[in-house]
Amino acid sequence: MHDPHDRTRPLRVGSLFSGYGGLDLAVEHALDGETIWFSENNEHVSRIFAHH
Repeated sequence: MHDPHDRTRPLRVGSLFSGYGGLDLAVEHALDGETIWFSENNEHVSRIFAHH
């Protein structure tokens, strides 16, 4: 079972309306986090995410 107080794992976050991902990168850098999913409804941006 997952222990919510386990600080050995990186913070896992999801991203809604991700845009170009700048805020996600900042959270990963500042909080040693890991973005585990993205959500974007702009077709062009979604294709870029799918490519990477």
